[in-house]
Amino acid sequence: MTKTIDTILVATDFSACAENALQYAIHWALTIEARIVLVRVYTLPASTYDRPAQEAYEEKLAQLRSDYFHPNKIDFDFELRFHESAEEEIIKVAEEKSAALIIMGTRGAHGITALLGTTTTHLIRETTIPVLAVPEEAVFTGVQKIAFACDYKKLDDIAPVHFLRMLAEVFQARILIFNVNAEAKEMPIVEAIQVFRLDHYLEASPHSFEFADGADVEEALETFVKTHQVDVLTMIPQKHNLLERLFKGSLTNKMLYKTHIPILTFHP
Repeated sequence: MTKTIDTILVATDFSACAENALQYAIHWALTIEARIVLVRVYTLPASTYDRPAQEAYEEKLAQLRSDYFHPNKIDFDFELRFHESAEEEIIKVAEEKSAALIIMGTRGAHGITALLGTTTTHLIRETTIPVLAVPEEAVFTGVQKIAFACDYKKLDDIAPVHFLRMLAEVFQARILIFNVNAEAKEMPIVEAIQVFRLDHYLEASPHSFEFADGADVEEALETFVKTHQVDVLTMIPQKHNLLERLFKGSLTNKMLYKTHIPILTFHP
């Protein structure tokens, strides 16, 4: 299979959360044999890049080189940018560098909830590049199970599946395609055709189709991810509605364990 990831862009603000995402990105880069572009965007006019800020930036950069890039012999590049919008500039750099994946961190115990309304959310909505959101407490232990929360009615583009097939190959992982039948009815023929199509397309990759009945999609997904010990949860947000339902309101507390699971999203 042709490799589809040559460059991974990692956005950083040099926080502990961002450094954790970088560690995760390095594991992915080593496995995929990709280079890393690390970008730091100072927003204007709020940010001041004075002499102390410049010295701090250069010191942190030297530390990252020493701690992560040189020991792992990873091809890397650094970009320092200034812009009114960090999100827009990150997307611009990703496009300039032909990045096939953007990796960013999400903060705190409520990391995924905090994701909504942040730089990461804006990127998910605006960029056509896949975004991997890495919670602050996520620890890379390998990628053995990749869950794909799939709505067969809206799976028009096969590109995300191609991306997942590539990940499954390089990580030697299993893809778990998960679908919730909210109305508990027999699957329509159109959706059954999609299942057949996916099964055929993934025939060379270990995969399985998992189904659950019930009106509470969020609850079903929560149970599935926890029960199957998923390493990466993959979603194609439809105008971001599903993500917003998942991580807002009364579900927040019982979904907190998901802050340990990276979420890979594709542009709808």
